[in-house]
Amino acid sequence: MARKTTTVDPIKLIRDDHKKVQKLFKEFEKTEDSRASRTYSSK
Repeated sequence: MARKTTTVDPIKLIRDDHKKVQKLFKEFEKTEDSRASRTYSSK
């Protein structure tokens, strides 16, 4: 039985991971911004 090999493009993997990290970082910044505005507005 012949095995089918799949090639993985390492550059594509890095780019996809980078996009995921950028998205997560933007979400993190939004939560930090909302926490900061709540802190300052309550004073």
